[in-house]
Amino acid sequence: MRLLLSLKNSLPDAFETLLESINIHNRYSISLSFDEFDDGSISDELQLNLYRILQEQLNNILKYSEATSIEVEVMQTYEQISMRTYDDGKGFDMATVKKGIGISNIKKRTELFSGQFKLNSSPGKGCEIVIEIPISSAVLVN
Repeated sequence: MRLLLSLKNSLPDAFETLLESINIHNRYSISLSFDEFDDGSISDELQLNLYRILQEQLNNILKYSEATSIEVEVMQTYEQISMRTYDDGKGFDMATVKKGIGISNIKKRTELFSGQFKLNSSPGKGCEIVIEIPISSAVLVN
């Protein structure tokens, strides 16, 4: 699985490479942080899904947001792994905009690991996606 993510060996490296690949022309100010993250203790399947979730959200940002800034934060605690993706784009009214296949895929990937999916957006306020996955669904079983 690690080869699927990147030629490098860690999930943080794979995220960094992905973010660099969408920012070839330095169109975005990008912030990436991993806090207390131990990818050696997280299943390859979850790592791949986190990567795919980020890919999907970056695709949404590129297509729709008109953002100039992107933030990606991953944190691991004893209870859960959380990933937050935020853009400062035009946002949307959650009550009137139909959720597309991308958002649906992110939600399904999160729920595959018994996780919670949160979407926050409003016109002019950007878009934030937060996923929280219980550590019990994420750890390697030896």
